[in-house]
Formats: sequence, structure tokens, C-alpha cells
Amino acid sequence: MNKQNSKNNSPNSQHVDDTFFKNPNRWLIGYEDDWVFHYVFGQNTKESKDALIAFLNVILCKEKNPITSIEILNPINYRTYPADKETTLDIKARTSQNELFDIELQNGNLKHYPNRCVQYGGKLVNLSLEKGEDYDKMGKSIVISIVTGTLFPNIPGIHTTFHLWEDSCRHLLSDRLEMHFIELGKVQTDKPMEAMNNVEQLAAYLKLAGEEKSANYLKTLIEDGGEAIQMAEKVFQRASEDFYARVRQMEIEMREHDLATKRLLEEEERAERLQEAENKGIEIGMNKGLKKGIEQGLKQGLERGLEQGIQQGLEQGLEQGLEQGIQQGLVQSIRVLILDNRSEGISEEKILRKLVTIFNLNENDALHYMNQYK
Repeated sequence: MNKQNSKNNSPNSQHVDDTFFKNPNRWLIGYEDDWVFHYVFGQNTKESKDALIAFLNVILCKEKNPITSIEILNPINYRTYPADKETTLDIKARTSQNELFDIELQNGNLKHYPNRCVQYGGKLVNLSLEKGEDYDKMGKSIVISIVTGTLFPNIPGIHTTFHLWEDSCRHLLSDRLEMHFIELGKVQTDKPMEAMNNVEQLAAYLKLAGEEKSANYLKTLIEDGGEAIQMAEKVFQRASEDFYARVRQMEIEMREHDLATKRLLEEEERAERLQEAENKGIEIGMNKGLKKGIEQGLKQGLERGLEQGIQQGLEQGLEQGLEQGIQQGLVQSIRVLILDNRSEGISEEKILRKLVTIFNLNENDALHYMNQYK
């Protein structure tokens, strides 16, 4: 990281007109609005491209081999671009040295933001070679993220740079992809100018440009902070005075309010639907539970009834079986007695008396058996 302060790089300080700091329009905008960041650094104008070149030379410490020309690949004309059109306000650019950039100001949710930056880097790498080109023609792909909060609380310093290093011996696999993060949440607004390096001064300017309470400190940053701050400030002033930009800002704010209201209504509607679904689910569950309970009750009742039926049937069967067995045994005994006695020459009258006496039969039943087994 460059440790020089910007006075060494910009010996001629630029005087700031106090009247502009008294203009209320200045404090209506700030770099925390991503459209302002894009307006200053992402338009296809000489002033905007000069500001972007100076910005990149500071971030990348390009004193010895500075960027001198750049192409904005996704410029937006704020006078013709509709505010209600969806767009991602990152800045894609290419230098004459075939370096590809994706530059973005991120204000808001940082939970998965590093992964998003990796995706940006991957897309840049894919664009860095034309179909059929040799790999030695691959240009650098550089992602630069200006984060309004703090992304890496355990890492000291405002400027963090990531490369493709080997873990143990720190061998650089390739320098074709790198990622830079500038955390505005780490800016120390009470730090003296002379104790700050170029990146810290630029970060302080980006953080404070729209804060009226920091006007004196901001004025010092603009006057003594070097070319990058001064070029950006020129376009920033134009943004605050640009009628179309201000209208666009109001349209964007209204659209954001509309979207926020829509999201709120959708959340409330979703909550109502969930509640209705929950109530319906409870009702269905109760009905199903009741039905299932009845089915299970019937099943259990049937099983229990069957079990009881079997038990009762068994008992009844035993009784009936015994009765039938006894009856069959009785009949068989009667038959044997009749046949045996006949074979032995016993008279029919005596056989009749035996049947009546032994088997407790009446004479008619005894005669019936005697006639059956002749």
C-alpha cells in the first residue's frame, strides 16, 4: 500500500470555493448513493473518465506506470436513461493495457458480498480472452469494491487486496485476477491529513462528500488530497447541480419507496397467506386426524373385535366342539353298541333297553338309531 501522503504527489493545492459549500444542493447527495458513484466515475465523458483514471491510479498505486486512457464499457446517460429501468450500477471498464475492471460501491447487505465479487471476477476473466486467443494474451481482471460499511472487521486497514496465492509458501499462481476492497466504515474522520496515505484520504473524501457537518475537514481533503479527489469533486459538484440527475435521484428514491412499500405489502400478504394456510392446515389436519382417528379406531375396534370374536369363537367353538364331539362320540358309541350287540346275537328288545338305559335315550330315539344301523 502506498504510504505517501497526497501533498507529495500534488504540490499545488486547489482552492475550494466556499460558496459551493453553502449551496444546500451539495448536501442532498453523497457517494453512498450508488447512482452518484456511477455518475462521477462511470459516464462516458472526459471529466468522468479522468476522475476514474485518477481513482484507479490511487487504488492500484500506479505512480510508476499510471493508467492514461480508459474505455467505459457500460456508460449511462442520466439525461435519457429511465429511472424505472432495472440496472446494476457497477462500472465496467478496460484500459489501453488490456486491464478489465469491475468497480462497484456497495451500500447495504454484506453477508454474501465476497461471493458476489468472486462471481464478478470470474465473469471478467471469461471476457479477458477472445475465442481462440492464446492464454498469454489474457489481460488482468480487477474487481474493486467500495464498501460503505465494514466487511473485514478482523483485518486492520481500509484497503484490502486479494490474489491467487499458494497457502503455505505464498507462491503467486497467477496475477491475472485480483480483488480490492475499500472499507469506508474504517475511515477515521479525526485522523490528521498528514498521517493519512493516498487511499485513506480518497476513502475519507468518498465517505464525507455529502456530510455538511464535516464541511471543514472535507474542504481540507479537497484542497490537499490530490488529483483523484479534486477530479472526482468536479463531477460531484456537477451531479448536485444537474437538474436531470436531481430529478433522477427523486425518481429513484420514489421508486425505492414504492418498492419498499410493495415489499412490505407483499410481506404482509405473505404473512396473511401463511396464517390462512396455517389455519387451513390446522383445519385439514384436524379433519384428517379425525378421519384417521376414526379409521384407526375402526381398525383397532375391528382388530379388538376380531380378537374378542376369535376368543369368544374359540370358547364357543370349544363348547360347540365339545358338544358336537360329545354328540358324535355318542352317536358313534350308539352305533358300536348296536352293531356289536347284534353281532353277538343280542335281541332287539334288549338292545333297545341298553340304548335307553346307557345313553339316556327315549324309546323313539333308540328305535331310530337301531333302524339307522341295521
